[in-house]
Amino acid sequence: MSKHKAALLEKEGPHIGIYVLPPVAILDQIKLAGETPQGRHLRAIIDTGAESSSISIQTLTELNLVPHNLRPRISTDGKIDHPVYDVIIQILFPENPDPINFHLEVAGLNLDK
Repeated sequence: MSKHKAALLEKEGPHIGIYVLPPVAILDQIKLAGETPQGRHLRAIIDTGAESSSISIQTLTELNLVPHNLRPRISTDGKIDHPVYDVIIQILFPENPDPINFHLEVAGLNLDK
């Protein structure tokens, strides 16, 4: 591993490229309407000990997703209710040409900071 890659890994943690799509029910509606579903390529931080997953609320809004619930989260700003969305996350592993799909509930957070 190059020094640059090692320094980046040390600074930012392990990342992986993902593709975010709407949940299956919405994908089916989009396909029935003859439209092409929109997704978004993102760089995700891998945190195997995390309680939940989060995506930028701006990204979720750009994908025209609607939250289905609110959940409280405790952060440095105190206890705040955050919207929860259903999404499909696709991960392409180098040893497998077909993407692996995961259905996830994600919190929409302001991650632009």
